[in-house]
Amino acid sequence: MSLANAITLARLPLLPLLLLLVAILFVPFRAVRLLGLGLLIVLYLDWFDGYVARLRNEVTEMGAVLDVALDRAVENMPLKEKLGADWLIATEVGQNASRFTGELTGLHPRGENKPTLLVELSRAQGLDLSRSFAYGDHFQDFHLFRRIGFPVVVNPSGA
Repeated sequence: MSLANAITLARLPLLPLLLLLVAILFVPFRAVRLLGLGLLIVLYLDWFDGYVARLRNEVTEMGAVLDVALDRAVENMPLKEKLGADWLIATEVGQNASRFTGELTGLHPRGENKPTLLVELSRAQGLDLSRSFAYGDHFQDFHLFRRIGFPVVVNPSGA
């Protein structure tokens, strides 16, 4: 595994710390400072892994996918907890015992995989997709929108 990918994966263990800080956010000032520090470290590592990859000419497809996957985890996990959401469909990074392998597990929720994962979830939970809303901002969300009763395009980007 390249050094840049190892730095990217180093962000994942920081997520529980970030979630803990979000959970104790109701404690004034100190928790806010700790949350800010944890977020600053995670954001710095996000920049630093890309810098190292470019500096050492170690830019890889796996690194690009891992970087995006970890970015979404950093963004979505605290949001999931804050909103009290029951499920999260996201890219998952493989683990062997307590170590991350650098491999992606399961389906990467992109393109045609998005509706596949959503249909699995809807069947398991008894959800009616014809009565559901989905939000997307990219052409690849088209596959998802075909399965949803109320698709909503927000701030669309190109193909």
